[in-house]
Amino acid sequence: MLINKTWVVIACLSFNIGSISYAFVSNSMNNALKTLYIVFEISKDDESFFAGALTSSAYVGALLGAIITTFIKKYHTGILIADLCLFFGSSILIFADIYTFFIGRIIAGIGCGMCAVC
Repeated sequence: MLINKTWVVIACLSFNIGSISYAFVSNSMNNALKTLYIVFEISKDDESFFAGALTSSAYVGALLGAIITTFIKKYHTGILIADLCLFFGSSILIFADIYTFFIGRIIAGIGCGMCAVC
């Protein structure tokens, strides 16, 4: 069986990009929490709840993405869906509402989970 070297390089890059995007999405909130408290006018009493919810929303999305990937039969379809989830999830983050921010983080997390497993 002849292995196409170009395909191996593309697959390795895809796996690495999936891991890097997962690490970026899951850790990007740690530095921005103070700014988000000011922008979304979150009270001191609610800061710990929103910090935990914003940080864990990407992990919940990644878990859902890993589960969704088990039902996808074709590798290329999984990568395409993961890229679309990352694009739309990141696009939703620009809207100025805390709840759409949660939804965007979960959708981006789904894309990251799919990239990590595909």
